[in-house]
Amino acid sequence: MDRDRIKGSLESERERLQKEIQEFEEEFSQSMEEATEENMYDQHMADAANPMHNREVDLSLEDNAKRMLEKIDRALEKFEEDSYGSCDNCGQEITEGRLEAVPYVNLCIDCERKLERG
Repeated sequence: MDRDRIKGSLESERERLQKEIQEFEEEFSQSMEEATEENMYDQHMADAANPMHNREVDLSLEDNAKRMLEKIDRALEKFEEDSYGSCDNCGQEITEGRLEAVPYVNLCIDCERKLERG
């Protein structure tokens, strides 16, 4: 496993996500009227629904980006601790294939399955 390549990939993705989150935050700093250049109170409810739906979708995307950023930050932290590749729950090594597929993963497949089952 090429740890330097994986770390570089995580750092690049972290930078991309930070920019994406910043763009969302700049967009959300505007009111709905500013964003759509229309007065929401002068519109029929159906006309106002699309911009509101789009804002909800963007908020969801921002939330997903923030969660992904947390996972990437944790993976990069593990690189610094020299514990990258070990499960946060049981301490066992995470398979190379799993790390190659999902480089920010912090649980082995068994612990992930247990977590998903509740």
